[in-house]
Amino acid sequence: MVTSSCALPIAAHLAARGEKLLWAPDRHLGRYVQQQSGADMLLWDATCVVHDEFKGIELGLLRREHPRAKVLVHPESPEAVVRQADLVGSTTALLRAVVENGRRRVHRRH
Repeated sequence: MVTSSCALPIAAHLAARGEKLLWAPDRHLGRYVQQQSGADMLLWDATCVVHDEFKGIELGLLRREHPRAKVLVHPESPEAVVRQADLVGSTTALLRAVVENGRRRVHRRH
């Protein structure tokens, strides 16, 4: 049982020991961890219903409309979304990035 904040170090540790992992329930997080750690993993074919709704094509359209916007995503997001992200991380990591590096865009009315 892992969260996105501890999944990668745990998988990397087990991979270094030569362990094969059976990953459940989220295949998107599993794919991300597998790519980052090189672990030998069998992924359960299930996803988070919320994260699975995010679509890469829609994000691409939004990025064209708002080219200066930063995209912060959970690793449980589909690969097409993760590939476009400026930062992939846990909720804590995403919030920390907003607080430490975020700049609010001020809209002024004329």
